[in-house]
This record gives sequence, C-alpha cells and structure tokens, in this order.
Amino acid sequence: MYGTGKRFRCEMCNFNLHEYCATCPTTLSSFLHEGPGHQLKLVLRRPPLPGQDANRICNICNIRIEGFFYQCVSCEFDVHPGCNWLPQQVNHTIDQNHPLTLQELSSGQCFVCHGACSGWRYSFLADLFKSSED
Repeated sequence: MYGTGKRFRCEMCNFNLHEYCATCPTTLSSFLHEGPGHQLKLVLRRPPLPGQDANRICNICNIRIEGFFYQCVSCEFDVHPGCNWLPQQVNHTIDQNHPLTLQELSSGQCFVCHGACSGWRYSFLADLFKSSED
C-alpha cells in the first residue's frame, strides 16, 4: 500500500516523507476518472485559509485528505495517491470465476458482511451479451 513502508526523514525539523510521496508522478491518468481533459495533477494540501472549507475528502474512500493528493484539473475530483492505485479488477477467494470491478455505484448492501455500501466498491459486472460459448 502506498503511504506505508520506507520514508525520508529530517531529524532537525521532524519532517517525514514516504518514499512514494517523494517519487510519485506529478500528473497521471486513471480509470477511476476518465474523459477528455480529466488529467489528475499532484497537489499538496495546505492548511485552509480563513473562510475556506477545512475538509477535503477523497472521492474514492470518503476519508479526509491531508498532504499530497491528486486532483482533476477540470472538476476537482480528489483522490489519495493510494486510492488511485487500487486495482481495477480483483478476484475474490470464494469465487474466482467472477472478477470484481471497482466502480462507483448507488447505495447497496455487502453480500458477505451485509453492511451498508455506498460510493466506490468492488462488484461483479455480468456481461449479458456474452454467449456461453465464449
């Protein structure tokens, strides 16, 4: 997971920087936020000015952003560097025949723990047009 592991540290000023944060790309494209003109740019979140909203939330995990994050230059879509690198598809250990795809969906319920789900989550996309002979 990005944001964990090795870090750079200045002992004199107590400054810490994850290895990934020191070397991450300044711009990138992502399947999480596609479209013409929707390039993601690396931004350093600074403390808000008086009158500004103090909370900036990741559009993927809905957790507050602090430090570096990626922001769409067109529409202010915000994402943690670690959330941006989530795989587009995963295979669940229970059912390897149905890959799960990360996508933004309306609210629902987890089929394993029965907890509430909202926003981005892994789910199975049935291909209704694929023949059984494929």
